[in-house]
Amino acid sequence: MRGAKLAIGRAFMVGITLFGMSLQAMADTVYRLRFAQPATLIVWQADRQIGQGAHVIVSPDSGSAPAEFIGSGQLLPLSMDGHAAEQKIKLSIASNTGFAIKIDDPVVADSARAQLVGMGANAAPNVAMPNPPAGIVFVQSEKTAQRPGSAESQALEIELAWNSDLPPAIKIIALAP
Repeated sequence: MRGAKLAIGRAFMVGITLFGMSLQAMADTVYRLRFAQPATLIVWQADRQIGQGAHVIVSPDSGSAPAEFIGSGQLLPLSMDGHAAEQKIKLSIASNTGFAIKIDDPVVADSARAQLVGMGANAAPNVAMPNPPAGIVFVQSEKTAQRPGSAESQALEIELAWNSDLPPAIKIIALAP
């Protein structure tokens, strides 16, 4: 009988020891969770949202850039050298990742320029354009938010200018996070 009690006592002690070791192992286990959020751009023109998503296309066909009717009797302004006068558009862009602004037409892209002209109270510009690929006129290398806040307060205001009679199709593309 004494041997059975000793065996039960040893088994109990082994069980307690294993339970204690498993608690130690559970306490040392660290779970790391990363919530993936898709890259999202929000684009405004003249205080009106014109697009949202990973790719936003700004073109006269989408109704986002007002294009005047070019018909008989309308004079198009020309510069002194006979080329079309410079046209401009201002866009406000908020993004949770970096983004690039691209113009597909190589002739327009060569003469196009993009300039950061303003930003929201919670925005942080991180412009990087050492050697952009052809057609890329602006690159923001990180998200636009510096602090939490509304998307409008995290937006960068970018002015695009080009020398062409017709506004080009402008693509705003989210960069991989």
